[in-house]
Amino acid sequence: MRTGFLSALAMAVVSVINATLIHDHERALENMEKRVDLLKDWDLLNDWDCKPNKEHPFPLVLVHATLAPAGLNWVYHGTRFRRKNYCVFLLSYGQRPLNGLGPIEDSAKELKEFVDKVLMVTKAPQVDMLGHSQGGLMPLYYMKRLDGARNVHKFGALAPATHGSSASGLAILFSLPLLTDVAKFFCPACDQMKTDSKFLKDLFQDGETVPNVPCFMLATTWDTAVTPYNNSFLRSNSPLVKNKTIQEYCNVPVDHSAIFVDLLAFNIMDDSFTPSAGR
Repeated sequence: MRTGFLSALAMAVVSVINATLIHDHERALENMEKRVDLLKDWDLLNDWDCKPNKEHPFPLVLVHATLAPAGLNWVYHGTRFRRKNYCVFLLSYGQRPLNGLGPIEDSAKELKEFVDKVLMVTKAPQVDMLGHSQGGLMPLYYMKRLDGARNVHKFGALAPATHGSSASGLAILFSLPLLTDVAKFFCPACDQMKTDSKFLKDLFQDGETVPNVPCFMLATTWDTAVTPYNNSFLRSNSPLVKNKTIQEYCNVPVDHSAIFVDLLAFNIMDDSFTPSAGR
């Protein structure tokens, strides 16, 4: 009976995490379904024969969000980048068994191995990198703590969980003693993404600038997963850091999930990764 209770409790934990971190996912899928023509270019992602070119000399590594299948998270942006002649690569990380649940330190090691492989196969000197949600936080650990900065030319992030979240679902989940233990077991990364977690304090205790890597953090004022929305920003005055909301470009109702299937978000990031943009 105890086993059944714990199983039910575990399912409840996963449900709360899912509802909190992938809010309005259905709307994102509806937006994506309107762009199904992109699927015909899907097999061009993770093309290990792709060679970087003069227009885009750095392979682009895409890093998914918590619980998100890499392919689903990046089917829109990924195929658009590929159509614009980027070499695009995406990995799955932190599987427990769902994506992005494992400790962020372990996921960063997986990212390191993946980037090393991309550089070895493409013979490029560095990669560009774009993450969504946890995918905008975990690479910061890779760059700051695993010597990954030397391998990254530019870093961009969509609604990143840079300073975690005070989202009500997670706050309640981690405030109840029994649920806390279960949640930490099934999703260590979720515990690490709480606002003011020990992980975040340790990560930023030596500052928030990544040496020699321009970082562009694109948030949305409509975010209900990373709250408050400016938790997405790096708190630094360095010229290497650029913090913007998508609403500063156009006052659109794009939320945490819709941003990864949004054309404006794509155009902003495409511009930032294009050498002629001068950034």
